[in-house]
Amino acid sequence: YKYNLNKKIAITPGLAVIFNPEHNSNNDTIFVGTIRTTFKF
Repeated sequence: YKYNLNKKIAITPGLAVIFNPEHNSNNDTIFVGTIRTTFKF
């Protein structure tokens, strides 16, 4: 998804999910959220 705030600024959300960190099923799943802001000049 990409949300344009105006002609020059856009925001793109992201989500990364890591199952079995370190290849160990005893570790909990990790969720990482990101927000990318793009400026056009």
